[in-house]
Amino acid sequence: MKRKLIAFVATVAAAVTVPAVASAENGGAGALQASIQAAVAAQVSAATSAVQQTPVNGNAPVTISAGGVTAGPSSANQNAEAKSHADSSNSAPTNQSSGQSQSVAGAAASCAYGCGGAGAAQSNGQDSKTGQVSAADSSTEQTPVNGNAPVTISGGDVTSGPSSANQNASAHSHAGSWNSAPTNQSSSQEQSVGGTDGCAGGCGGAGAAQANDQSSYTSQASAAKSATKQTPVNGNAPVTISAGGVTSGPSSANQNVEAKSKADSWNSAPTNQSSKQAQSVGGTGSCAAGCGGAGAAQLNAQKSATGQMSAASSSTEQTPVNGNAPVTISAGGVTSGPSSANQNAAAKSHAGSSNSAPTNQAGTQTQSSA
Repeated sequence: MKRKLIAFVATVAAAVTVPAVASAENGGAGALQASIQAAVAAQVSAATSAVQQTPVNGNAPVTISAGGVTAGPSSANQNAEAKSHADSSNSAPTNQSSGQSQSVAGAAASCAYGCGGAGAAQSNGQDSKTGQVSAADSSTEQTPVNGNAPVTISGGDVTSGPSSANQNASAHSHAGSWNSAPTNQSSSQEQSVGGTDGCAGGCGGAGAAQANDQSSYTSQASAAKSATKQTPVNGNAPVTISAGGVTSGPSSANQNVEAKSKADSWNSAPTNQSSKQAQSVGGTGSCAAGCGGAGAAQLNAQKSATGQMSAASSSTEQTPVNGNAPVTISAGGVTSGPSSANQNAAAKSHAGSSNSAPTNQAGTQTQSSA
């Protein structure tokens, strides 16, 4: 179609270069309009984020006594948080608009016979190409270690307060990758070609042609990967060795761990193409004999191609370890409080991938030939 359009434009351009040089046998008026628009956009975006955390927290009091031992509370508290976030995005809006208006009068008023009819041509071409690549990678690795291990060795009585190990560990990883490439193309052509009203005989008819071509190509690739690895270790291990009686408070190990991984990948490529053509061609109303009829032609072509690829991967690995292991060795009586180990572990993984490519094409042609 483009080759035919180029040949047609060349023919019309050659024709309109012939001037009118006499009052009779005059060639009609000629006009040509041509509009070409081209847009090319190429984008590459990449993001990477990595967090590695290895917090170690320990409380290990050691008491050796030949007499009695009285100790207050012993605890180890740890709050560990690791976050990794990576975003990658591309945005390439393309807007093309073309407007053509043409008015061509008929043959010269002083031409009475053998007048050539008016001629007009319009040509419009729009081309849009968009290529996008986006990638995001996020990785979080957390290995928090928390321990409370008081050791007491006594030749007498041992009295100790509560012993506890508390750990809150949180690891988050998020990766987001997206592309946006809206393409809007709009073309409007209006053409009015007069007849040869002043010609009495042998009149050539008016001629008009319109051609419109719209092409849109969009290619997108988006990928997101998120990985979270968490290995929290929490321990409470009081050790008491006594030749006398042992009285101890509660012993506990509490651990709250959370691991989250999320990966999102999406593409959006709406394409809107609109074309409107209006054509009015006059006849040879005052021609009595040998009149050529009016001629008109309209051609409209719209083409849209969209390719999309989206991928998302999310991985969460969690290995929480929580232990409470009090050890008591005594030659006398042993009185101890409650002993408990509580663990709350949550692991979440989410991956989302989507493509959206609405395409709207509208073409309107109106033609009137007298």
